[in-house]
Amino acid sequence: MAATVALVALGAAVLPLRSSGSHSPSSTVVLLPPPGGVPLSYHIVYRVKTGTVVSTEELWVHRPFEAEDVVFGGSEAQGQPLSTIVDRLGRQMVRTGGAPGVFQPPPTPTHFDVRLDAVAGSAAGARALTVDGHLVVAGRRCRVFRSAQSLLSTTLAGRPTRADHVDTCVDAQGLLLNERRVVKGKLVQERTATAVDVGGEAVNHSYRTSGTHIPLKQGGGAVVTISDTSRPPGVQFWEPAPPPPGFSHLGRFAVVAPQPPTSSVRTSATLVTAVDDVFVRGADALIIEQGQTGAAPFQPPSGTDIDLGRLGRGRLVLSATASSVTALPNRSSFVRVSGTVPPQELTVVARSLEPQPPGTLVTVPDLTSDGA
Repeated sequence: MAATVALVALGAAVLPLRSSGSHSPSSTVVLLPPPGGVPLSYHIVYRVKTGTVVSTEELWVHRPFEAEDVVFGGSEAQGQPLSTIVDRLGRQMVRTGGAPGVFQPPPTPTHFDVRLDAVAGSAAGARALTVDGHLVVAGRRCRVFRSAQSLLSTTLAGRPTRADHVDTCVDAQGLLLNERRVVKGKLVQERTATAVDVGGEAVNHSYRTSGTHIPLKQGGGAVVTISDTSRPPGVQFWEPAPPPPGFSHLGRFAVVAPQPPTSSVRTSATLVTAVDDVFVRGADALIIEQGQTGAAPFQPPSGTDIDLGRLGRGRLVLSATASSVTALPNRSSFVRVSGTVPPQELTVVARSLEPQPPGTLVTVPDLTSDGA
């Protein structure tokens, strides 16, 4: 297997209660669930208006890894979809009119799911998140949070302004019900839930990623299940300590992230390779990723400098999908801990990692699949 060869070669958030009141039809305060206190599955239908163009989005989510997002042209979920994206552990299927293509991205919580419960307090403390009133959407009360970027972005940073911001209404179960994007004082897009089903059909949704798998050499990535005692040869490995209470170890994976080919010949020295340990606790995921970065070290583009103990100085990046802490033990390797838990828990896990000598990679029966 080409992928294997390449791999072997290398508590409730405390938020400010002040509200502008501009969106508030009710004085009832809607509180976020405590960290991790969110439903496992849900299905939401959104009406999306971008300028004068209206589309319909159907989103199914089974936390923490699975989601299907389908977009239809017009005000009804009918006819041929404009796009379909399905996430599951180590898989992503993308279809935009033609035949579906399947990528193998690193294990990560689905990027379609907002987990504000885990990061709201930290983001508010950093002034990247403020409270801006309440709404009733699809018959559900929700609280409006203002940020500089969409909560579905990979980072939650910077301060929102009156002219440039995103207002997102999140209900007491942590579900995103309304999103308004304002650029230079103009509303450019609004996404509004019209129907919400918690549990129900989302529990048994298939989340299949059937399609043509994009080969590793064409940038499709690779995820290979390896034994829990596997360690990469030739490099120091940071062994996970026991995870936070309630988490169980799902598996260890050798990963080549999807990377656009830079030439007709790609060598193992230019591949970004990693070993990922994945832990789960109900709707939550915790991932410890470590590996080699080829010619250039991996460095998060933003974040806050923090002390990660034996790993040295690191960088904390807040995100409403999965926050992370990243360290660079040397010029060509990185260690990243990410997940749907509060940032302080990620820091504790990173500081608890123990250095171990190099080892070998042993493949075992695959824990990833395209679904039944």
